[in-house]
Amino acid sequence: MGPCARVVVVGVDFSEMGDDAILEGLTQVVLGAARVAHFVYVLDSRQIADDLAWSGVTGEASGLVRAASALRQRVCDVAALAKISVPATRLRAHARIGHIVATLIHACVDYDADLLVLGTHARLELDRRILGPVADALVRRAPCPVLIARPKSHRSFDRMWTSRKVHVAPLPHTQRDVTAVVAKPARRAS
Repeated sequence: MGPCARVVVVGVDFSEMGDDAILEGLTQVVLGAARVAHFVYVLDSRQIADDLAWSGVTGEASGLVRAASALRQRVCDVAALAKISVPATRLRAHARIGHIVATLIHACVDYDADLLVLGTHARLELDRRILGPVADALVRRAPCPVLIARPKSHRSFDRMWTSRKVHVAPLPHTQRDVTAVVAKPARRAS
């Protein structure tokens, strides 16, 4: 069987949530679920227009080169921290200028992506207020499946559920009592 032909596009910003997305993109490649991962950082055109340092084509071009270089370094740093080794030929770093949602959609089309990976705030529910407007728009509009990467955390459920112990009588064929833990929804303070 030949190598995997899947392509992953990873939308990245320079935050912890972006690092979660980078880690997931690297994992897709390491596990063989993807042949190549394109890490894409989008410089919002509205912010650039307000920044005098970005005036002119030369400023934009050098800014894109600097951003792609910084992204490449960030991917390498996240891989090193996670002790992940991936051949550089399977990783690509890109910087683009535009509206974040539209630009990531274009990147998915340009690279014929099979999966788009994004980071988001670690919350329990995935609704529009918590997922964030960018991730929500991409989940609805992307031309491929979207994976929301976030760190594993079971602690958040501790507040949602409480436990109480219930004594269960022994079954006829056993000699010992069984203690069961039953979860019930926590009461909310009014």
